[in-house]
Formats: sequence, C-alpha cells, structure tokens
Amino acid sequence: MKFNHLNISTTKLYRIISLVVFNILEVVNSFFYKILFEDENSISNKDTLKYWKDRIFYIVSVAVITCGGAIMFCVSYKVYSRGDTVHAIVEVLIYIIITIVITRKHLSVRVRKIFLTQVLYFRSILFLITTGLIGSGIICVLFSLILTICLLEKKLALRVIIVNIIILIILTILLIYGYLDGIYMGKYKIEWFMNVMHNQACTIILIFLMNTLYKGLENQAQVIKRSKELLKESEIKYKAIIENISDIVLIVNADGKLKYNSINLQERLSWVSPDICNIPLWENLYSEDQNNVKEEFQALIEVDGLKKTMETRYLDKAGMVCYMEITAVNLIKDPNINGILLNYHDTTQRKMREAKIIHLSYHDSLTGLYNHSFFETAKKKLDTESQLPLSVITGDINGLKIINDSLGNVEGDKLLVTIAKILDGSCSKEDIVARIAGGRFNILLPKTSREVADEILRKIMVACEAYNKKTLCDLYNISISLGNATKTSTNEFLDSILKNAEDYMYNRKLLEDKSFHSSIISSMRSALFEKSQETEEHAQRLVKLTRSVGQAIALTNQQFDELELFSTLHDIGKIGTDNQILNKPSKLTNTEWVEMKKHSEVGYRIAMSSSELMPIAEYILAHHERFDGKGYPQGLAGEDIPLLSRILGVADSYDAMTEDRVYRKGMPKEDAINEIIKNSGTQFDPRIAKIFIKILTNKESGYNV
Repeated sequence: MKFNHLNISTTKLYRIISLVVFNILEVVNSFFYKILFEDENSISNKDTLKYWKDRIFYIVSVAVITCGGAIMFCVSYKVYSRGDTVHAIVEVLIYIIITIVITRKHLSVRVRKIFLTQVLYFRSILFLITTGLIGSGIICVLFSLILTICLLEKKLALRVIIVNIIILIILTILLIYGYLDGIYMGKYKIEWFMNVMHNQACTIILIFLMNTLYKGLENQAQVIKRSKELLKESEIKYKAIIENISDIVLIVNADGKLKYNSINLQERLSWVSPDICNIPLWENLYSEDQNNVKEEFQALIEVDGLKKTMETRYLDKAGMVCYMEITAVNLIKDPNINGILLNYHDTTQRKMREAKIIHLSYHDSLTGLYNHSFFETAKKKLDTESQLPLSVITGDINGLKIINDSLGNVEGDKLLVTIAKILDGSCSKEDIVARIAGGRFNILLPKTSREVADEILRKIMVACEAYNKKTLCDLYNISISLGNATKTSTNEFLDSILKNAEDYMYNRKLLEDKSFHSSIISSMRSALFEKSQETEEHAQRLVKLTRSVGQAIALTNQQFDELELFSTLHDIGKIGTDNQILNKPSKLTNTEWVEMKKHSEVGYRIAMSSSELMPIAEYILAHHERFDGKGYPQGLAGEDIPLLSRILGVADSYDAMTEDRVYRKGMPKEDAINEIIKNSGTQFDPRIAKIFIKILTNKESGYNV
C-alpha cells in the first residue's frame, strides 16, 4: 500500500513539475515573441515558406540571446583571465550589438536576418583565422552559410556564398605567400587547401539540397494555399447555398436528437420547439403523424446508407396544418456526419396548388359546384345497391340566353351563381349538386326516395320565389324548370332514370318558358320606358306616324302588327346601355357614341331569343341603316334594308328632330320636313320620304304643319 501511495505521489509530482515547466516555457516563448515581432500572429501561417524562415530566425535569435550570452560570458572571462582585456570587451560588445539589433522591432525582419547571418558568418571567419583548422572555426563557417540559406532569399543567399568563396580564396593566397605566418592559422598551410576544398564542396552540396528542399516546400506551400483558397471559396459557396435555400438541413443522432442544423432553421421553421436539441425530431410534428415518422426513423437506422422520403404535417404558429417532405439518409458510419442526415422541404404551397388543381378539375369555376366530369364519376360510384333508392333532379334556368344577350354575361353569370346557391342550399352535404353546362344542373340524391326528392324540388321552387320577393328585380325574376326521377331497383339503368327526369323537366319548361320570356320582355319594356320618360312617349308617337305610312302604302295586317310592335320595341337594345350615356345632357363623345350604336345589335339578340319578338329581329337590327349604305351596323343600302326599317327610319328621325331633348330644343316642323327632303335618297328611302311628307302636309291626316 505504501508503494502504491508513493507511486501515486511521484506521478502527481511529475505532473506538477511538467505543468510548471510547460508554463515557464510558454511565458518564455511569449516573451521572446513580444521582443522579436510586432504581432504574435505574424508567423502563424504554417503553409508558407516565409513561416519556416521566420520560425528559424526566431529559434536562432532565442539561441543567440540565451546560449550566446552564456558562451560570451565564458569566452570573455577566459580571455580576460589571460590578461586580454580588449578581446573580452570586444566579445561583450559584439553580443550586446547583436542582441540590440535583432530585438529592434522597428527594423524589418528581413534586415535583422541579414544582420544576424552576416555577423555570425564574419564571427566564424574570425574564429577560423584565430584558431586554425584545429578549432571549430571551419564548422562555424559551414553552419553560418547553412543558416544564410535558411534565412535569406535565394538571390541574397547566393551573393553571400560568392563572397564566402572570394574570402576563402583571399585567405588561401595570403596563407600560401606567407602573409599569415605570424598567426595560429599559419601552421596549417599544407592541410588548409584540402580542408577548404572539402568545406566548400560540402557547402555547395548543402546549397543544392537546401534549394531543392525549399523549392519543394514552396511548391507545397502554393498548393496548400490554393487548396485553402478553393476550400474557402467552396465553404462560402455552400454556406450561401445553405443560407438561401428554402430547405433545412439537419443532422440527428440515433435517438432523433439534433446535432447540427443549417442557420436558416429558425427562419424557415419558426414553429419548432425552442428545446429542439433535447427532444426527438418527431415530437415537433403533427401529433397524428409522430408515431409513423418514429417507426420510419427506427427502420432507417437499422440499415447503413438507407435513404427514405416521408411526407408529414406540422402546425404553424397560427395553428394551421401545413405539409413537409423529409428526406433522411443513414450516415451514422460516415465519420464526417456520424448521424442521420435530414432534408426538410416545406410542401405546403405545392399541396395547396395540387388541391386547387384537383378542385378546379372537379368543380365549376363560376358557381363552385361540381362539374360535369365529377358528376359522371359520382354517378358511376353511387350506382350501387347500397345507395338505393337513388333519386336525380335535373334543372335548366329559364331565360338565361335572353338575359345574357340583353344585359350581358355579367348579369347572366350573376343569375347562374344565384341559382347555384339555391340548389346547393336546398340539398344535404351527401348530395352531389353539379353544373352540367350553360344553365343546366343535375343533382344526385343517394338513399333518397321519390317523395323526398319531390319535397326537395318544391323546396328549390319556394327558395326561388322567396329570392324574387326579397330582391324585387325590375328586369327579371329568377326561374328554373326542374324534373326528377328515382331508381329503386338494380335492374334499372341510372342513365334511363336521368332521361326520365330530363323529359319531365323539358315538359315543364315548355309550359314555363313561353310565359317567362313574355314576362322578361314585358319587364324589359317597362324598365326601358322608366329609364327615360321621353323614350315611352317617343314610342307612342312612332306607332302613330308609322301606321299612317303603312296605310298609305297598303301594308298587310301582319305587317301592321309587326310595325306596331317594332315601333314600340325598336330601341329595346338600350336596356343594356349605360344610363349616363342614355341621358347625357351634352353631346356624346366618340367613345360614348360607339357604345350607343351597339343597341341595334343588342336589340336583335334579345328579339332572336324570344319567339314573340323573332319576326321583328331583322327590323330592329336595320333601323339605323341609311339608304345610301352609310348607316350601321351592317351598312345595308337601298331596298336591301327591310321595308319596315325604312319606314321607321324616316319617322324616327322626324320625331327626334322635332321633339325636345335633354341637350337641345326641338326644331320647327317646317325645318324638320326640309331636312327630310334634303336627305331623301341619301339617308332616307325617297319613296317613303315623299309619302311621309305628304302625310304631314295633308290637313286630313291631323299632322298639318
């Protein structure tokens, strides 16, 4: 036990002594760095040749200051003891000068290197001369030359070598001719030449060796430098990529706990727990997905190099369910990773786009109801015994075309959306309500009897009536013709059931459509007259004027009926004209006039959509044509213009000239007649114009001016 105790004590003592020595060396090292270099980090780059030259300079300088001091003291004391005081003083001065110069930090390191190498070289030459070949002078010369190669640049070192050769040649000549016989070196004339030759040969060989070594070091330093530059560039590039990509890179251990994360973690995944480093990764995910991700993760760590991709969900800060794709690779055995490498890719936006695409592929973009494609799919899916009785309701909006033609597609779309909301609101979530095309709608009612389907149909009709009472639309009431049928047996074909519902719907439409169109036309006529009191009075005057012309040219009864209807509704297209244009007190601009001229075509489309107005559709379209072909919209000329349109053209112009307008006073009737005469054959049919003027000037007609 004592031995063990002694052993432990000795070990502790050794550690303490080692620590003390290490600390002393650190202090000494730091001290010499401070006195030799401006900055302690000035020779920190080990990948350059300059580092090694500066390092050698540091070592030699420390050796000169420390060991050189001890040698100087010994030599000085010895020569002083022999009575050579001058020599002792010179030794001390040389040491002091060397120490002062090499520790002057304001001098560049290069200058101090040159000074140090040259002082040591000439000190070695002096030592050689005074001690001869027996002393270590020749060795000191060789050492100083090697040191010169180590510390100085190639060109400068080469100059020193040349100077050395010249000095040795001079010494050899002096020795041969006896000029050095009086000194100690003079005793070795015979041996001198051989030693000097060997010394210089060794010096040259060492120079080549050192040069080769330095070239290798320099090349290696350049390679290392370039490699570091490339590595740094690569690090910067990959750092920039990691910082700016939307994905998050993580490394977790076998327990799923975080070891490394890209710096964009908090930016991209602000919803993660602040304690993410201490909990498994799956605990940050959506609760319903945690077990699945954990199982996939555990299966992953069992196979080295295995790669898995998982889709999972998470809750963001707002509590909304979002989506993410996790790609995981088992790199536990890879010494550079030593864990599971994960890539988090947020797929929320992609999922939303996919959901939108799927929604658009199965839904009508205008009404939001299912489309024809989805209806066909649902029809096949629900056509099973478990869904019996399976009822269908089919419907078609009444008057959609006339509303589109007269009021525009915006109003027609509004009608479609309104009907769609009523249909959807009258059915349950299990029912399939779909817009098939245009104003056609189909409804699938699984597990719904005929009686319940009849009740739903009545519910829709009541909802339409309630809407009409609530909105009190002046132009039209919403209306849809409906039909229904029910499949009660697997022996029946669903397409046949749907055909029965369509037949029922079309039968109802025949009854409802005509009265609905008449209702719309009547509503439009009333709305048109309410837009401007002048318009209604204008129509009444035109009926009277055109009838007089018709009587003069002996029109048929059918033509009289058409002429009266035409005179009343020729401007029905103005129902779609902006009120501000229609009642503008000043002259219309070019743009407004283009808009105003559209009412002929709008009126034509309205008339063509109604069987009642269809006979006068062409007259409405042509009632602003001119006899010379300069009218609108088709540019018809002469008798290509329908007769009734030519009659109305004269009467309409006369009434427009003689009646007051919001932007001008009406002209006298005589002036109006003169205008008609003036434009006869250009704007007006000359035969009709002549008859019209005759009627106006005939006292018996009641139009005597």
